Amino acid sequence: MTAMRVSDPGLMDIISNEALVLMPYRDAKDIWTIFVGHTASAGPPNPLDYPKGVARPIAEAIAVFRRDIAKFEARVNQAIKVPIAQHEFDAAVSFDINTGGIFKASWVNLLNQGNRAAAARAIMNWVTPPVVRKRREREQRLFRDGVYSSGGHATVYPATATGAILWKQGKRIDLAPVLGLASQPDDPAIHLTRETILDAQTDLKALSVALGRPDMDPGRLDGVWGGKTSAAVLAWQKIRSDLPDTGILDPATDAALDAAADRIVFEERPEAQPPARPPSEPVVPKSPVNPAPAAGAVAGAAATGAVAVAANGGGWGLAAFLAFAAVVAAAIVFIVLRKR
Repeated sequence: MTAMRVSDPGLMDIISNEALVLMPYRDAKDIWTIFVGHTASAGPPNPLDYPKGVARPIAEAIAVFRRDIAKFEARVNQAIKVPIAQHEFDAAVSFDINTGGIFKASWVNLLNQGNRAAAARAIMNWVTPPVVRKRREREQRLFRDGVYSSGGHATVYPATATGAILWKQGKRIDLAPVLGLASQPDDPAIHLTRETILDAQTDLKALSVALGRPDMDPGRLDGVWGGKTSAAVLAWQKIRSDLPDTGILDPATDAALDAAADRIVFEERPEAQPPARPPSEPVVPKSPVNPAPAAGAVAGAAATGAVAVAANGGGWGLAAFLAFAAVVAAAIVFIVLRKR
């Protein structure tokens, strides 16, 4: 089996999950680090060779990270024994970079046994500490659905001359041009709301079925922007002469998509009408029911029974109980018949 490497979308997703710092900084263990977790122990360059507080080019950071992840690519290639798709491999590398658990994770064993569904579920066994849960969910979605969640964007953080990361000064950047790729929509949380994406996915799903175009199917209706949704948008744009072929859900594309889906749903389907009643089935109105006589009859019968019990030595205590029961029964009968 040919050794696999992380794809460009996978690389951008992993960088988005990590801290990208273009100048030397001290990590949680007080080790001098630079770029995407690169330390001197990983090989050249040595973070201390760079001037502190001075940013390096993003392209250099990506090139170094490419070299650093080679060992994780090798580990994943060794651990997984069955053929896998590119998005599954990318998710596995991201998982191993964060956990180092590729050789002991139960989900890898399940995958090697051919149970992909169980493997995807078991990825969520690795959610300690709780702060990594969101990352696991993204890796699970990438593995299971092929959805790259970053849109090619990441956050770059500056650091002080003493190596402290300035977390509040992070800046969102587009990594795609650095890799020679077309820019993609940013994280939905930044520009596209979940509701907007979910509406577009729903419209695309309807158009895919109505037009017989499986390439317009966005996959899961989850309100998350990913590769399948972008590809479906692009397929839609390609059949429209008035829209650019970008794969981006810009306002014009969104409006045209919404209008087309509305035409399919509301104009091309006749409204369902209730079946007409056959002439042989005349409508017979219900006669009103007066509940009073029936209730009175129940009360009278019960009262007569109470007197008989007392006259035959049953005691007035039992007779009183039966009289009370008679009143309750009469009330119930009255209510039931009145509702008919």
